[in-house]
Amino acid sequence: YFRYIQKKEIMLLINFKNYPSAFNQGEVLASKVEELSKELSLKLFFSRPVSTLSKYTSNSCVMSQHVDIGEGPKTTGLVTAETLKMIGVKSTLLNHSEHNVNVSVIESTIAECKKNGVDVMLCFKNIGELDLFTKFEPTYYLYEPSNLIGGTDNIKEKEPEVILKIREVLPHGKFFIGAGINSESDFNKAYEMGVDGIGLASIVMGSDNPLEKLTQIISWEKEYRK
Repeated sequence: YFRYIQKKEIMLLINFKNYPSAFNQGEVLASKVEELSKELSLKLFFSRPVSTLSKYTSNSCVMSQHVDIGEGPKTTGLVTAETLKMIGVKSTLLNHSEHNVNVSVIESTIAECKKNGVDVMLCFKNIGELDLFTKFEPTYYLYEPSNLIGGTDNIKEKEPEVILKIREVLPHGKFFIGAGINSESDFNKAYEMGVDGIGLASIVMGSDNPLEKLTQIISWEKEYRK
């Protein structure tokens, strides 16, 4: 897989999920993400709990954790692409491992998001799903291998062949990995295997000090780009 090695600008997603730290440290973390994004010319996203989205719409890094299909006023309780556009959120996750939707809904939702200028990061858990999803042409794809989510196993040992297959299918600039990154070594190897971006959640939000952990991970990025 070392044919893919290159030093390049990389992308990071921090998914706040609904961890307590997303609420009691959310503002500090959001400000840090925005600051680092500008300082490093790095494409950083932070995916906020839907209930807090409106507080962060001035931050260009903010991403919704989900989007629902639907248009117009008769959408009570839904987070639609139209709503995201109105409040200024320009990107969203869809089909996250904790919020799966069926294929027909994915197709329609991505179409609505495109109409409203909302980028979609579409999550998938295996090559079979990816084969179904590529025709919908979301802005980004986030690979979430079920056997690595929330664990300590690393991507370089468990998934190298799968990463290569995904890299061969997806255009450059679109491929995120969302599990199996637990150390600086994992971080570096993921990029060497060809991923364009890394999605992180529990390693940051579940740590004793999320701000310190986020800063540490950004330091890995700085070292990688040297």
